Formats: sequence, structure tokens, C-alpha cells
Amino acid sequence: MIKKIRYYNREVFSGIGRFFRLPKAVRRYHEFSEKNGLEKSYCLRYLLVYVLTGARVLDFFSIGVFTSLKQHLMYVNHIRMNRVKSFFNKEEFRDIVDDKGQFFLKFSQYFGRDGILSSDPGVEAFIQKHPLFIVKPVNDYGGHGVQVCDCRGLSSEEIRVKITPFTEGGGGYIFEERIVQSGLLHDINPESVNTLRVITFFHNDVVYFLGAYLRTGRGNSFTDNLSSGGVGWLVNAITGRISFGMDYDGQYYTVHPTTGISLVGVTIPKYNEAIDFCTNVHRTIPQLPLIGWDVVISNEGLCLIEANSGPAFHDTDSRAWPILRAAMIEAI
Repeated sequence: MIKKIRYYNREVFSGIGRFFRLPKAVRRYHEFSEKNGLEKSYCLRYLLVYVLTGARVLDFFSIGVFTSLKQHLMYVNHIRMNRVKSFFNKEEFRDIVDDKGQFFLKFSQYFGRDGILSSDPGVEAFIQKHPLFIVKPVNDYGGHGVQVCDCRGLSSEEIRVKITPFTEGGGGYIFEERIVQSGLLHDINPESVNTLRVITFFHNDVVYFLGAYLRTGRGNSFTDNLSSGGVGWLVNAITGRISFGMDYDGQYYTVHPTTGISLVGVTIPKYNEAIDFCTNVHRTIPQLPLIGWDVVISNEGLCLIEANSGPAFHDTDSRAWPILRAAMIEAI
């Protein structure tokens, strides 16, 4: 009981502080909605959600302004996610998943594809086997710096020259075999590898599934990251059905903006398999209780792309916040 009192006292004082910052919140709401051509009439609802939960304007729009007030209050917004991350995910362990090099070395058995660090002496043999491959910076995020490297038809010397920017200075990149996705999630946007973000929480020897959302690229982009122009699609945590999509500008979608494929009501293939896959992998890394896993689903099966120690939530399901809140109260 004392722990609950301490927790909710902090919540009350945080809410009071946000109440006195309401003029700034009003300004941010109108600036965001005007910039992106969004509905302005939900401002009062946003202000209530802001005072009670600390939600950013983007948080408010990301699960739908038409979503019920209860769902907004249960949503794990950016502020809440950062609190949980700082509370449970100790900084000394975050690089196990956030550093793509470390992540590859620890989880390569779940990759379903070849990969190699750019500092590895076997790089040239890797390129001979996979002359068309993906290059990723090990310490970047959001799809930034990810590119396709095409060494087809090049001589050994030409290959060495082309990859020098990635190998000099000790490397700092990972080379990966290019994934060839198939099935529905490929067809949504064939130019990109489209992934399911699955969020899990490891607490008291139990791995909880907290939610999931689909990420799709658009246009000619080969990455599906929302911060790089992709679209995130809300998924019912229980059924795996898609409700609607949204981008970082707050625009809503019922069909994919590039291919025109209708996604509302579509069930993610192999959805339960993907959840089981991620919960089982999470058992191998109890040091990080909160992780977001990016999984490729295709006709051939499942493979892991990467993971994140501070995963954004895009889910109106109410299961996540009560679990996380209870764990924080218990740990106080």
C-alpha cells in the first residue's frame, strides 16, 4: 500500500505540473495539427489526456483521436515508455540490442540470413557469396544510414575500393544478406522489407506480450521505419487484425499509400507464431526487461531483423500499461 501511495503521489504532482503548462500544450497541439492538416476540434480532449498522462500531440494522434478516453489513458505513450525504459532497462545492458553489431553476435541464430561485421577479415568472402547486400551502421537507429550495396560484376580490387568507407577506421557497420520477403506482407509494399514490431516485457521469470504493430515502407524506400517515412499500422493484440495506419505527420490510412492495398480488418499471417518466437528469444536476455522486436514474416517463415530497448507503442489494447505500472510499483 505504501508503494502505491508513493507512486500515485508522484503521478498527482506530475499532473499538477502539466496543468500549469497547458498554454504550451495548446500551442503545440495547434502547431502540429495546422502543419499536418489535422483535425483541431479535439484539443480539449488532448489537454485532458496530456494532464493525466503526459502524452505528446503525436502520441494522441498516433492511436486515433476517435479512440475512447479510457484507451488514451491506458496507452503507453512516449513519456511512459521512457519512464519504464529508465526504470527497468539499465544503461549498461542496452547496447546488447541497440548496438547492431552486438545484437548480431548474440542473436545471429535467429537471423535466418548471413551477416558479418565490416571489421571481420572474412568480409570479401561474404561479398563473393552475397554481392548484393545491406549495410547498416551499428550505432544508428530509425533506418538512418541503412543502404543497399551492389558489388555484382566488380573485381576484387573494385570491391575493396567500394567498401572502404565501411571498413576503414575499424568498421562500425554490419553487412547482411538481403532478405527476400514473400507473401502478403511483401505485397503491401514490395520495395521494402515490412516487419511486425512485437513488444515483450520480462518480469519475475515471466515474459509478457504487450502488443504489436505492423511497419511498412512506402514509395521506393527499402526500410519500413516510421521516422524514415514509413507507415505504422495498429494491430489488435489478441486477434492480429489491422485497424488503421498512421505516419509521423499524423496522417491516417486505411489503404497503403503506395500500392493502394486495403489493410483494415486484415489479419497478420503467422501472427501467433511471431509472438511465440519473440517471447522465446526474450528468455535468452533477462538483463533487458523491455524490448521491441522487429520480425520479418514471409511464406518461408520468420526471421529477426533487430531489436530496440526503447520501443514505441502503437496499440490501443489496454494490457500493456497495467502490467508495466504494477511492475514499477512493485519495484519501488
